[in-house]
Amino acid sequence: SVSGELKRVVLATGTSTVIASGLGGPNGVALSTSQPTLAYVTTSLFPYGMRLVNLLDGSSTLIGSPVSQPSGGIWINAAESFAFVTEAPGGVLSRFNLTTGARTVIASGLSVPADVVLTSAETTAYVTEYGSGELSSVNLSTGAIAVVARRRVQYR
Repeated sequence: SVSGELKRVVLATGTSTVIASGLGGPNGVALSTSQPTLAYVTTSLFPYGMRLVNLLDGSSTLIGSPVSQPSGGIWINAAESFAFVTEAPGGVLSRFNLTTGARTVIASGLSVPADVVLTSAETTAYVTEYGSGELSSVNLSTGAIAVVARRRVQYR
């Protein structure tokens, strides 16, 4: 939310509870699989970054700062050693070392990348591109981008 809040929503009732605030426009969330009380959150307002949020007390720690603005996509690898994050300016897919916070650009030139998922082998990322309406694969070793699907335009 623009208010900088991360909320827990009860789907059955629609009620929400603020878990953390002051996050600077959280726009991507990935839950920790090894520590269920933690979440990784990307923030879209300055200062841009990725934070580790304690879901019990709302405290957060900055663990990485992208050069450009994250656009919402975040995927944590199975070992929880890296986060893959989409960044709108430059159409970037980056990898963050969750221990050191170091950022590595995997690919650039995507058209407003919106979300990212990895294959189970963690060799390929699939990225939705808001700007072009495409779904692209990104080879995580080489950074090569290939269009997998394009949005169909229907005329009426």
